[in-house]
Amino acid sequence: MSNNKENIEKSEYGFISKVCFTVGIILCLMTMVESVLAGLTVLSFFAAFGFAFVKNSSFKKTKIISCIAGMFVFAGAYGGQIDSVDRVNTSNRSTENVSTKTIHSQPRQLNAGIVYPENQKWLSQVVNHYYQEYKKQPNELAKTDMRFQRAKFLEKSGLNSFDEWYFKVDRISTVMGKAHVRLAYDKILMTFEVEPGTNEWEAIKSLNEGKTVKVSGVFDKNMFDKDDYFYETSLTELGSMEQPNFVVKVSKLSML
Repeated sequence: MSNNKENIEKSEYGFISKVCFTVGIILCLMTMVESVLAGLTVLSFFAAFGFAFVKNSSFKKTKIISCIAGMFVFAGAYGGQIDSVDRVNTSNRSTENVSTKTIHSQPRQLNAGIVYPENQKWLSQVVNHYYQEYKKQPNELAKTDMRFQRAKFLEKSGLNSFDEWYFKVDRISTVMGKAHVRLAYDKILMTFEVEPGTNEWEAIKSLNEGKTVKVSGVFDKNMFDKDDYFYETSLTELGSMEQPNFVVKVSKLSML
């Protein structure tokens, strides 16, 4: 009887382990957006559950591993909270006044026959300026603060849209039936989504990567992205500073 009871307990906790392991992967990815430490500890938690299941551990051992993993989750959540508070406090630091006159670097031209809009060249210069300053910082905290300074500078600039900017098509892909187009110009990447059946969809069907297009639209803003002002999708902070990938909504697109 006791063996049957133990087998039932193993089966029940084995099922729970599998469910938690699956959910844990999703939570880990979501948590790592705000805190790498919290994300890794959440992953440790569900890895412990997975270990218990794969090894077919006894019910007693499963409980022990669960308790240990729970402590990891608590530590990760606490560490993530501290990290979030530090990021907020850092973002509240006063932004150094940066005049466009101090931005001297000129972006390389993609096509000598194209006259690029001044605000397009200006944005590339701003990105390059803060990237160069970012590399000079002595530690990670100072580097992150430079990212916050760039965000505040862009917010104060009043730049929210772009009109007839020129880009090269960097990548075209499809995700769940929708087209994702990434455009490149010097220090700037821009990505936008295209729905099937739209004029933009028909236009990009004949595009090859490397072709030059003229686009108009607005920069997307995400309430959860406070680091860059514009919604930005780079996987690392370095990528965000060196060549940010801004998400945009395109209202007009034409090929040259």
